Amino acid sequence: MRAINSVGNIGYAQDTVTVVEAVPPVASFSYSTPYKKKPTTFNASDSYDPDGTIVSYTWDFGDGNITTTTDPIVIHVYANVDNYTVILNVTDSQGLWSTATADITVKLMGDLNGDCVVNILDLAIVARAYGTRPGDEYWNPIADVERDGEINILDISKVAKEYDQKC
Repeated sequence: MRAINSVGNIGYAQDTVTVVEAVPPVASFSYSTPYKKKPTTFNASDSYDPDGTIVSYTWDFGDGNITTTTDPIVIHVYANVDNYTVILNVTDSQGLWSTATADITVKLMGDLNGDCVVNILDLAIVARAYGTRPGDEYWNPIADVERDGEINILDISKVAKEYDQKC
């Protein structure tokens, strides 16, 4: 390095400078099953920054709601049955950012046959699979509303609780 002061004196110095390229964070998230008017948990805990710290998580839920937080876990409630694109933007301590997206479908809880109404037809789906587990002859994963690997009274009660709801 060469430096010249205000009176014209020249000085030289030598040193080693290491240039480190900043690496942006990596955005990633998962979410619970989204149902109309029920809390959906979005979890960005798997996001990471290889050379720093994530300082903010900005969520665009696709329904007009945008939320910025320092916590990787947020809860959102969708008002309508529809398809949405969720975008997560993570920003690190160096101001670098990255995004992750997911297309999600918000359903009506208990509407097992997808006809936009919870009725006797949905209860019949659970009743037909009642008492089964994966591998059983009448097992139907759609009827496992509780997602616990067996069709039982908890699944029937969840559908019954939503009876007569419409999209």
